[in-house]
Amino acid sequence: MFIERLALRNFRAYEGTVDISFPRSRAKSRNVYLLGGENGAGKTSLLLALTLGLYGRGSEGLAYSAGRRRHEQAYVWTLEESFNRAAAARGEDSMSVTVGFEAHGDRFDVQREWWFDGPSFIE
Repeated sequence: MFIERLALRNFRAYEGTVDISFPRSRAKSRNVYLLGGENGAGKTSLLLALTLGLYGRGSEGLAYSAGRRRHEQAYVWTLEESFNRAAAARGEDSMSVTVGFEAHGDRFDVQREWWFDGPSFIE
């Protein structure tokens, strides 16, 4: 499986829509991407977005917040903490993650969108 793109909307530090491409290497047998940046630049946010985008609620045990809350609350808490603050202040009520990848010669997009409904998120 090769991840080709990651599209974020109102996810953590990424306000609005951000589309990140991961081009294939010439070797085509493996790709390695290095993420670099200052503290707070969004490196961990990208990894969390990939996790939530691919696994959704199944990422509960994988999400960084799992150790901070009871296991069954970790997913919802992670979503609440991941909603971009500026978007929330503007009255927007949703965020999304789309992961585009190639596997066994076929291309797939997995899109997850979450809506803020009062005190919590719904998927």
